Amino acid sequence: MNRSQRRAQARKAGASPDHRPPRAAAAPFDDQTAMERATALYDAGRYDQARRLSLDALKRVPEQPSALHLLGIVAHSEGDYGRAVSYIERAIAAKPDAATFHNNLAEAFRVQGQLEPAIEHYQRAIDLDLTYAIAHNGLGSVLQLQSRFDEALNHFEFATMFDPGLAVAHANLGKLMATLGKPGQASRQFEIALSLDPDLDIAVDFGNSLQSIGQPVMAERWFRRAIESCPDAALAHSNLLLCQNYSAHDPEAMFAEHRRWQREHTAGVVPLPPARPDLARDRRLRIGYVTPDLYGHSVGYFFRPLLEQHDRDAFEVTCYTNDWRPDGLTADWLRELPDRWRDTTAMSDAEVAETVRTDEIDILIDLAGHTANHRLLVFAHKAAPVQVTYCGYANTTGLDAIDYRFTDAWADPPGTTEALHSETLVRLPGGFLSYQPRPGAPEPSDPPSLQNGYVTFGSVNYLPKVTAAVTAVWCRILNSLPDSHLLFKALAFGDESVRERVLSDFESHGVDPARIELVLPTDTHREHLELYSRIDIALDTFPYAGTTTTCETLWMGVPIVTLAGRSHVARVGVSLLSQIRLEELIADDEDAFVEIATALARDRERLVALRREMRPRMAASPLLDASRLAREIEDAYRTMWHSYVAGQ
Repeated sequence: MNRSQRRAQARKAGASPDHRPPRAAAAPFDDQTAMERATALYDAGRYDQARRLSLDALKRVPEQPSALHLLGIVAHSEGDYGRAVSYIERAIAAKPDAATFHNNLAEAFRVQGQLEPAIEHYQRAIDLDLTYAIAHNGLGSVLQLQSRFDEALNHFEFATMFDPGLAVAHANLGKLMATLGKPGQASRQFEIALSLDPDLDIAVDFGNSLQSIGQPVMAERWFRRAIESCPDAALAHSNLLLCQNYSAHDPEAMFAEHRRWQREHTAGVVPLPPARPDLARDRRLRIGYVTPDLYGHSVGYFFRPLLEQHDRDAFEVTCYTNDWRPDGLTADWLRELPDRWRDTTAMSDAEVAETVRTDEIDILIDLAGHTANHRLLVFAHKAAPVQVTYCGYANTTGLDAIDYRFTDAWADPPGTTEALHSETLVRLPGGFLSYQPRPGAPEPSDPPSLQNGYVTFGSVNYLPKVTAAVTAVWCRILNSLPDSHLLFKALAFGDESVRERVLSDFESHGVDPARIELVLPTDTHREHLELYSRIDIALDTFPYAGTTTTCETLWMGVPIVTLAGRSHVARVGVSLLSQIRLEELIADDEDAFVEIATALARDRERLVALRREMRPRMAASPLLDASRLAREIEDAYRTMWHSYVAGQ
């Protein structure tokens, strides 16, 4: 049996992919030859024979520690963790100073979720052998589950120090670094882990880390590797699709990749039996929204205005939410708004689909697309007669089972992007979004250039959106205005290695790093908004334009320059600026982007005027008219329903 076969067998038997399978140790005493044979059989995956020899040894020497221990790890490898604990506890009673016994007992407790006894025995193994790298790795994993991150970090670092070749310890250290907001360090650990063991199942983790530090092209390679090693990995494939939005991919090629997702991941999904709804055209319709993001997520803020404004006499609303995180937004804003709230976190896709059908939903709306924790396979079951995607993902889903996609004529000009969507596009007349500012936003300030004497450009977009092409264009602007500065805020800047790389990228284009201020995340949302008082002009990203950040930027009085692309993901800025009648800030190409930004920087009077008029301009625009959005969407729902009824 080769290594990959043994790894697969270990996984099938219940061994965690984050830990090495329990290892037997040859007996240093009675029946040594027999126990060495039993150990070799276990290592070869021949568990029955290993068990038989161990039981024979116990008949000759009752309570022999090595035989009891081997029986325990055989039981562990077969998924019988209760029996594993029983045998290994007997082995420890007979030989209490064997570090290996304590480590493997801790493993048996860990896989059963018994964290405190697991910690006790991992620690006992380390007390007996300070350099026991596997025990340090195991203890780190359990401490991380308890959010004891500093202690976990220490033990993962000990594991990699005492055994630099322990791939799984490097992988776990990488995952913890990613959790701690240090994606650059995480990426380095993943790279080491995969160089030691290419079979480790961490390609997705590596891809996510590379994406979060602004390396989407490299991230794509690892997402593709994950897909190749596990063709039915729908999550990895969705990560690839999301990642491609950050790079300058051909829109037709991206559409083809979305269609491939459907072919490869929905082929085995069995559609539910056709529902028999009440086909009355103008009755009260039952609509359902499916999303993992009903908390302090940008989708939650854009969804709230619609949820508040729905006509409850004409529509009954149910929310189906998974990965629910009860925070202030959920508790105070959203939970009480729908007629029904269903927490589907513990449900399978098929169970959610059946719940939707039982609830007799007429129109089901996806609010996630291919973003994290989506439920697109619920839609593949055709859980409702009419299905729609909206808001959460700036591209097509690629699913035939989803009938419509909400957009507008700015983000998807008629006759230009229909072929890039599997859904029928429904263009809302006033714009496809309604922004609702958070309460307590500070008032816009005067442009900081009035005091500084130089213009400060700015961006608070997600770092992966700032591709090499974006950096190059921004540097053209900075080089055109030698006194100008750039304020750049991103979550990943908590990682020093990321900061160094980004500054190096600007320096390679001739921009002095002293002109670039990299800002760490703020503690509160108000502090985040106050940061805009230090920015004169914001620069949008491309091809993946900003959405929430653009709305916040404008609400704080800061003009933003955007670049119009070919597809929806590259035209959201066009939609937002068009709704507030600032088309002059929309560029058709990179040269125009540079020209608009530099011309505006030289027009101090225009900067002052925009700063003072921006918030009133937004407040009077369709972008902040939630009632407008709700009526347009409800009209569309009614039209969709009439079309469905006509086809029955």
